[in-house]
Amino acid sequence: EPASLWGTLPHGGPWPANRSTGSQYRLPEGTFADAFHTVGIEWERGRIRWIVDGAVWQTQDAWSSEGGAFPAPFDQPFHVVLNLAVGGGFVGNPAGDTPFPARFEVDWVRVSQRR
Repeated sequence: EPASLWGTLPHGGPWPANRSTGSQYRLPEGTFADAFHTVGIEWERGRIRWIVDGAVWQTQDAWSSEGGAFPAPFDQPFHVVLNLAVGGGFVGNPAGDTPFPARFEVDWVRVSQRR
């Protein structure tokens, strides 16, 4: 799905008490391979927002799993994963015309903290 990306927030206790919330973003036209795009994540007390090209496309501020009281899970360390997924149960296996090898280019990653 070259015109889409996913923002997912895994949370909760160890498996099987964990959950995952998130959604898919689709470009209005073209694919992510056509040009560079700016993708951001803003993590604030009680919520995480995902941004593409300056526009917020998803906010996660609720969860459902065993775990602590508010502000959990937003008071726990998170990892940022940047990857190109091909095949598997998430989006299905590649078709016969899927181009290989595939490339995933990231120009830069910046992490900052508001004061």
